[in-house]
Amino acid sequence: MKAIYVSLLAAAGVMFAGAVQAEDADALAKSKGCLNCHDIDKKKVGPSYKDVAKKYTAKDEAMLAEKIIKGGKG
Repeated sequence: MKAIYVSLLAAAGVMFAGAVQAEDADALAKSKGCLNCHDIDKKKVGPSYKDVAKKYTAKDEAMLAEKIIKGGKG
């Protein structure tokens, strides 16, 4: 599950920073405002990263990256 969490944070940063190192993912999420709507383990405006990780697998990474870049819910 940690891998998908890191993948989600990395995908969120792809449009801003290219390839993202795992250790930079948390700082990137903070700097780009992701944590204004999302939290690691509780719902805010958007779902928590842990809830998203339960719903998707690593094979969904490209779709999630596109969804983050283009925006949208669901």
